[in-house]
Amino acid sequence: MSDLININGKDDPFYRYVVKKIKIKQETGKTIIVNNDIISKQTGRPEDWIVTYLGQSLGVSSNIDKKNQNKCSLTGKHEEKVLQEKYFDFVKKYVLCGKCGNPETTPYIIGKKKNQSIELSCRSCGENTQLDGDDKFVKFMVLHPMKIENENLNKKINSTEIKLFNIENIAIIDNKSDNKSDNKSDDGSDVNLDDI
Repeated sequence: MSDLININGKDDPFYRYVVKKIKIKQETGKTIIVNNDIISKQTGRPEDWIVTYLGQSLGVSSNIDKKNQNKCSLTGKHEEKVLQEKYFDFVKKYVLCGKCGNPETTPYIIGKKKNQSIELSCRSCGENTQLDGDDKFVKFMVLHPMKIENENLNKKINSTEIKLFNIENIAIIDNKSDNKSDNKSDDGSDVNLDDI
């Protein structure tokens, strides 16, 4: 039996988005999620988001060991099947695109101060799905934002950079026109500078 399952919890054998099943071990008074680091990477969300959601949905406290990030625990004894179902709920609410249903989304914080929420930007269909800003877990996500690997995605371009870009492009266009003597192309036909 494979330890891979569809990220959306359905049984479609041709579905291409798969993750490993949650693996746990029981210790005195707590449940340890052994492979939370792998699941979070496959889901595309931080480790603390998944463990915190599991804890909130079960009404128990959650903990991530600072020294060993792989050691995530929930108080009490919980079955793998229950945790797996809660994980599917997490994916449906906070990962899947609202339009196409693919998990290829990136969460961004939108709004200001008390009106902040999370918006999922889908790399598959290009749609943006806004999550409910009053949702308890969305508030947690806003307070603990995900670090985007490519920081240029969030970078705002200032007016100086736009001017530099335009100057470089003008220089390239001027350079092309300087190579064409008397506005003639290599074959001798007229060149319209507006077309360059």
